[in-house]
Amino acid sequence: MTHPVAHALRHRRVWLARATLVIVLAGFVALAARVAISLADPDLLEQKIAGAERYIYYKL
Repeated sequence: MTHPVAHALRHRRVWLARATLVIVLAGFVALAARVAISLADPDLLEQKIAGAERYIYYKL
């Protein structure tokens, strides 16, 4: 027979492990989405901003 405190701690560890796994997987999904967005072709506004940054860089 297990001690009630040991049983409660074991249950808490399982819950914590599952929560950690869910958080890590959600982080990987968010990272993959962010990478996919950043690899897409830049839109017109992003192109203009990059051009302005290059202009300022070479002027200074």
